Amino acid sequence: MASHKIVTLIGAPLLAEMIVRSMTSRKDGFEAIMRYILPINFHDVIIPTVTSKTFQRGFWMVILVTTLGNICLAAVTLLLDMSLPKNYSMHQ
Repeated sequence: MASHKIVTLIGAPLLAEMIVRSMTSRKDGFEAIMRYILPINFHDVIIPTVTSKTFQRGFWMVILVTTLGNICLAAVTLLLDMSLPKNYSMHQ
C-alpha cells in the first residue's frame, strides 16, 4: 500500500504536470484537431474548456492515479506472490 500511496500522491501529480506543460506547447495543433472533430455549434464551449490547463491537469490526474496505482499494486502483488520452488533448498 505504501508504494501505491507514493505513486498516487507524488508520481501521478508530477507526471500530470509534465504532460500538461508539454501539451501547452502543442495547444494550436490540439485546437485544430478539436475544431475538425467537434461540430461548429460546440466550438465556443468545449474547445476553451478542453484546452485549459485546469481541465487537462484534472483529466490526467484521474487517468494517472487510477492506472499507475493499479500497475503499482499489481507489480507489488506479483513480487510478493513469487516464491522459490518447493523442492529448492539453500544447502544443495
